[in-house]
Amino acid sequence: MTSDFSKAFSRHLRDIMSERDVRQVPLAERLERSQGFVSERTSGRRPVDTDIIAAVAEMAGMGARELVEEISARMRDARRHGATVHALPSRGVLSETDAPDAATVQYKAVANEDQSLEEEGIAQLD
Repeated sequence: MTSDFSKAFSRHLRDIMSERDVRQVPLAERLERSQGFVSERTSGRRPVDTDIIAAVAEMAGMGARELVEEISARMRDARRHGATVHALPSRGVLSETDAPDAATVQYKAVANEDQSLEEEGIAQLD
């Protein structure tokens, strides 16, 4: 099960993919995954990971940080118009800073229990 935050993030990611003509099948091919794998993550049924962010950003002609900042700005705008987004617990794939007006989203790669992998996932976006 994914959090409200993860679902909202996925919704804005899908919007950007549509605007930038990034399709699921080519994205899946780039990731060497199935289209179903991509669909689960871009629909919010599963959390988005850093591999998807990096691939979408590249296919959309933008940097990963730029993509995350754009999604974060859209989420902030949605909150201003009444939408609520909740941060994931520390073990989650996506989390939002505690500052109420922050536009920062941190990514934590949690595929492994290895702490260095988490730090690497965050560093890729800095």
